[in-house]
Amino acid sequence: MTRDRIVRWGILGAGNIAHRFAASLQFCDDCILVAVSGRNIEKLDAFVKEYPCKKEYVGYEYLLADSEIDAVYLALPHGMHKEWAVKAMLAGKAVLCEKPAALNQEEVKEIANVSRQKKCLFMEAMKSRFEPAYYELKKRIQSGLIGTLQSIDTSICFLLPPEMKGKTYHFDPVQGGALLDSGIYCASLLLDYFHGTPDITIMDARMERSVNVYVNACCQFNDGTGSLEVGFDRTLERRAVFRGTDGEIILPDLHRPHNFLTLKDDQEVEVSIPYIHDDFYPQIRHFTDLYLQGSKESSVMSLGDSENCAALLDQIKQKVMAYNHGI
Repeated sequence: MTRDRIVRWGILGAGNIAHRFAASLQFCDDCILVAVSGRNIEKLDAFVKEYPCKKEYVGYEYLLADSEIDAVYLALPHGMHKEWAVKAMLAGKAVLCEKPAALNQEEVKEIANVSRQKKCLFMEAMKSRFEPAYYELKKRIQSGLIGTLQSIDTSICFLLPPEMKGKTYHFDPVQGGALLDSGIYCASLLLDYFHGTPDITIMDARMERSVNVYVNACCQFNDGTGSLEVGFDRTLERRAVFRGTDGEIILPDLHRPHNFLTLKDDQEVEVSIPYIHDDFYPQIRHFTDLYLQGSKESSVMSLGDSENCAALLDQIKQKVMAYNHGI
């Protein structure tokens, strides 16, 4: 495909995730980083020194007012996603928003409505769905490699240092919690295969200062059973296990997939498919192609997909609250 147009990017936020995006953007020959915005000039200066761009703005609104920018990568804390995604689209910018798209289904619906009304491209950056290994695994499951898919167990649990409490968004009562941070990856995977509004049973859950720090939930969908286990208070193997009538597939690092193991007919077959450049590049490439083609929505991570993921997490949160209050 001949690339004769350049997508001019701006980044809202200059934290760690913005650094990873900027590093990956350099692999796109039809993209250029024009500007970065934040609230701290020293942090911005350090960012521009590492990832050169001609403009830095102390204040997100100034970046959105820049007519040289076509698309923004939204790398702000979770609680700021809805506000700045909407403001960016109203300013005519396409938006690639770091996961989760917003704090809840209501906020995601507002984002989706603005995207549709303004005919402005918005996509939640659910990077796991775009990795080559994930594509290949999905193709094999859909082809019947392990028979009829019956269940998927997902798990992302890691121990956060105690000194982070009260200092990062992870432990914020509004925008924190393991469900929003890593549960969104589990929800995205489950909803890529199973359908309908599930019946949810909380197997175990733990709260600290109104923040969910561990959740183990069973989700009974119309066409299969899924489990979601996420936590900040323990370290467990991060993986997804797909079980079918004729075998199973284990996907390590489900949020950054690059290999999987098939267990079938008493044989183990490992498939390794490395990243293209890194784990950020495929979603950036996909989003850029959508923009250049004039598309207003992704077929891989659609507005409806983001709404459904938020709805599932909302359901689980409600069940967790009831579980911890003994209702």
